[in-house]
Amino acid sequence: MPDDKYIEMISKLKLITDKIIIIHYPEETMKYYIPALGVPDDVIIWCYNSNLPGRQSRLISFYGFKPDYDKVKFPYQNPQDKRIKQQIENGSLGRRSYDWFDDIQLEKNVSKNKQGNMHSCPLPLKLMDRIIKYIPDEFSNYKILDIFNGSGTTTKIAQQLNRKSIGIEISKKYCDIGVKRLNNLQMKMDI
Repeated sequence: MPDDKYIEMISKLKLITDKIIIIHYPEETMKYYIPALGVPDDVIIWCYNSNLPGRQSRLISFYGFKPDYDKVKFPYQNPQDKRIKQQIENGSLGRRSYDWFDDIQLEKNVSKNKQGNMHSCPLPLKLMDRIIKYIPDEFSNYKILDIFNGSGTTTKIAQQLNRKSIGIEISKKYCDIGVKRLNNLQMKMDI
């Protein structure tokens, strides 16, 4: 798809909602998404180890709202510190997250936990779980729309978190995998 057509397609998202999250590499974010959607309200950097050439991070850009960093807790770095001990005694579950993280690694399509066919560029379930949790409570009744749904990672996590979601995928193969994943999840939830 030519760049101008891609930018035009992405800009149509604003007709649906003004609350958008984009996960992408910095160059694509700046080349396509800023012209289509403008400057994001907040950006988080996801860093990961990779043997692949090129980037080892992606941007998670939030349009129309800012992530709620208090909704995702990380373990304290020094739980023996007297100030941290006091916070734990007062019920604290950990420290708030920051605008970058490196504790979720890139999932490879040849990983050992590959179940059946897998998307060629899978996003980790933990990543989508975290991103959905960053959505402020005031938007918890919004439907989550993934226009590049792949094999259904976003819709699977949304369902696990009791969020309504819609996934769109052009590839029948990946759409079928996504439907199977959701059906398997539903069967497990019904048991």
